[in-house]
Amino acid sequence: SIYRIVKRALEPPPYADWDAYEQYAQENGFWGNPRDCWHIVRISAHGTIEFRTFGATPNPREIVTWASLCHMICRVATT
Repeated sequence: SIYRIVKRALEPPPYADWDAYEQYAQENGFWGNPRDCWHIVRISAHGTIEFRTFGATPNPREIVTWASLCHMICRVATT
């Protein structure tokens, strides 16, 4: 039931810098608690990126493939 409140936008809003992110978080009520940000992709309280788009799978190869893809996306986005 918690996934019913996740925003349906498939792309998170772009942030020009950390100040823009802070302002957006304050305006949208999750600056004090990043867990209250319900985007499909969000920055966690630990400074990591959380992807909320995967289903469960018992296939370890599929898990490694998804993790590798996420790692590549983050690497490209930060270079």
